[in-house]
Amino acid sequence: MRITGTKLLPASPAKVWQILHDPSVLAQATPGIQRLTPIESENGQKYEAEYAVKIGPLSGKFTGTVEVLDVEPPKAMELRMKVRSSIGNVNATARIELSATGENATEVRYEGSAQLGGMLMSVGQRFALPTAKKMIDEFFDNLANVIKAENTDRSTK
Repeated sequence: MRITGTKLLPASPAKVWQILHDPSVLAQATPGIQRLTPIESENGQKYEAEYAVKIGPLSGKFTGTVEVLDVEPPKAMELRMKVRSSIGNVNATARIELSATGENATEVRYEGSAQLGGMLMSVGQRFALPTAKKMIDEFFDNLANVIKAENTDRSTK
C-alpha cells in the first residue's frame, strides 16, 4: 500500500520541524495514540508507541516502535514504524519534506508505504488506505490546531 500527499500548515518550516519532534505534541495530534514514549536509539529519535485503531470491521490495540531517521533539519526526515496487534502487524516507512510557501506557511509533502500482515492483510486490506488517509488528515488538522492555539496564546500575551 502506497500513500502520498501534501498538506499546508500555518507556520514556518522551522516551527513545523520543532512540533514534529515534540513527543507531547505528536501524542496529542496523532489519532488513537494512547502512549508515545521516547526511548534510546543510536540512529535518531525513537519512540515506543501504543494506539487503538479501527480499520473497517477490525479494531485493535497496536504496540511497537516509531523511529525518525535520515534527518535533514528543517527540510526532511524519514519515519519507520513497526507495530503489532492481535489483528495483525504493520511495517511502514514514510518520507516527509517541508518547504516554505510564504512567510508563515509550510507545505508538507509525504510519501510512504506500508506492508500489512495477519488479519489486516486478508480482511482489512481494502479498508486500510481510506483509514490511513483519514488518520493523516486528522493528524495534520490537529497539528494546525496546535499551531493556531500557540499563535493565539502568543498574541494575547
